Amino acid sequence: MTENVEDRWRALLARGEPESREVDAGSPLRMIVGVSPVGRPYFAVVVSERPGVPDVTNAIEVTRRQRASDGRWTLTLELQVLALTDPFVSLVSELAAKSAEAPSEADALTVFLQTLAEWQELLTAQAGRLSEAALRGLVAELWFGFESEVHGHGLDEVTRAWSGPLGGSQDFQFPSPGLRYEVKSLRPGRTNIEISSEGQLDGKDIRLAVVTVEQLASYADGVTLPDLVASIRTRIQDGADRAEFNRRFARLLVDLDDDWYSEQTFVVRRLHMYDVNDSFPALRRSTLPDAIDRTSYRIDVQRLPQFIILETDYTHRGSQVDG
Repeated sequence: MTENVEDRWRALLARGEPESREVDAGSPLRMIVGVSPVGRPYFAVVVSERPGVPDVTNAIEVTRRQRASDGRWTLTLELQVLALTDPFVSLVSELAAKSAEAPSEADALTVFLQTLAEWQELLTAQAGRLSEAALRGLVAELWFGFESEVHGHGLDEVTRAWSGPLGGSQDFQFPSPGLRYEVKSLRPGRTNIEISSEGQLDGKDIRLAVVTVEQLASYADGVTLPDLVASIRTRIQDGADRAEFNRRFARLLVDLDDDWYSEQTFVVRRLHMYDVNDSFPALRRSTLPDAIDRTSYRIDVQRLPQFIILETDYTHRGSQVDG
């Protein structure tokens, strides 16, 4: 059902012609997706009772009209910022999925408005570009979680475990008895990684994944962030999981339509996995005095060979899109 909504939506957007389609999502709400005459994506719900007008971000234009033909009401949301198309598509999918579970039109409309409110933070103007270091770190994080397969989990599990965008202490937190993974990127020739908080390496069953990522001048030999995200979205077959990935990625406020991201090319060279056991040198929240509110520090991983549990060299494997 959700996948069908996304597929219909993206097909309309790919054609780019003013067009609309009704979403058959098994929902008490009648839902319509389309492309406006000026090329903007929109979706609408048709209900029998006059709906309230949600207070949404200026990235969305909301209109409410009563139809002369049957007296029913149409509430239309039209996206004004094309860079937010992916989270907007995910919102449509989530609305369709959640509203289908409601027993009545009124209940489905309530779910609709509640879900829209939850997405308010994501449907805002995008933040500025990532720094080069942050971009490299994000490439390493996505590659490790969604492309490398070294953790042994499927894409559905990885999507739900990806806690970095949600403010989790570690980047990937698999439910018990699974492990938690903190991912750090490293430039070739460097050995120091930045630990941004005392909570990142605090706890049981934590692994530190250090990914050596080199920035290249030639696009043909590497991968860009838009390429990597597109690969992940294609490989996540389940529509609900893909919507959840889009929702979490949207929290990063990265505008993939910015050409700059397509000009930054990277390749994964090496992966070192460390067992963060009780002997691993780290500052831990559980052992710091309460007076220390926050700390960050660096670790020289070159001094920690005894904690390595996996070491893989990708130097002679070319582009690392496939892991």
